[in-house]
Amino acid sequence: MEELYHRLCARPGAALADALRQGVDACHAQTRYEAVARAWARVLVDAGEDAGDDRLRRWGEECLTALADARLGPARVVDLLLARGGLDDEGRVAAYNARGWCYFGAGMPERALEDHTRAVGLAPDDPWGHHGLAVTLRARGGAGDHEAALRHIDRCGELLPEAALVARERGETYRRAGRHEEALTELDRAHDLGPDEPLTLGSRAQVKYVLGRPQEALADFDHALALWPDYTWALTRRAHVRSVLGDIPAALADLDRAERLAPDGSGIAGERGDVLRLAGRHEEALAAYDRALALDPGYTWALGSRALAHEALGRTAQAVADLERALDLDPGYGWAREQLDRLREG
Repeated sequence: MEELYHRLCARPGAALADALRQGVDACHAQTRYEAVARAWARVLVDAGEDAGDDRLRRWGEECLTALADARLGPARVVDLLLARGGLDDEGRVAAYNARGWCYFGAGMPERALEDHTRAVGLAPDDPWGHHGLAVTLRARGGAGDHEAALRHIDRCGELLPEAALVARERGETYRRAGRHEEALTELDRAHDLGPDEPLTLGSRAQVKYVLGRPQEALADFDHALALWPDYTWALTRRAHVRSVLGDIPAALADLDRAERLAPDGSGIAGERGDVLRLAGRHEEALAAYDRALALDPGYTWALGSRALAHEALGRTAQAVADLERALDLDPGYGWAREQLDRLREG
């Protein structure tokens, strides 16, 4: 940022085009690191004021205004850069991918798919559009999405041979598809290629847990969190493993940390409910499930788990109501159907 500031002050007109291209990368970076785009926009304002360049200052001010939208601010900045930032084809490809990640993080997968598809259309041999498509399709998880994601990952592998990222994404996609042995093979390979990547360790930990190896899972979660202490998903999943291993205080401590990082995380509240329910603290579990459902009324897993807490307290009618509600929301929720049949038969 300091280097950019000095270049802009020295030659504001000549340096602006490159600064706007860097804004694309700043918006992309903000999908994982806080406030990068805001710091970049502030440099434009400061350099514009100090160099007496109104055009530069106005660019920075417009971008700061767009970034006031906490959810979609970086995407709004990319809108401006695409509309009148003078980006060349390489810059437009990067912009579409950056905006795709912004939409993905905002829970707008269809918009993300549109942008990554635009990027691939402009540059079929650029791996990052294929990567964005793979991750977004995998997260959407509809019929055929995992297979489509794997095709894009294979294309990434052709473009980035021996990249740890490719093995990690293939392993995570196998995990989401329930192909756990294949997932473990790929994630082991990804870890060998990039031993300090916490996302690989988190995915591998979850696979090991599902395969009945909780102590090994715990070690991988510990390693991932040592590398990235704010890895909220890993904190939540480690809490589950710790509760299964009987360490309820440590599990709740993990969830406390996760909740400080993501106060509105319905999954964290739901996991707290499960930890408390497994500990026999059913009234507290109900309160946690209630919070999870207040944050996400369509959270069918929390409805199913709350039903078990109601049942443990002898409230069969409430348990049945929760399971019926879960099945109304997701008629294919087989576990809830089994539990509802069991309660009705009982």
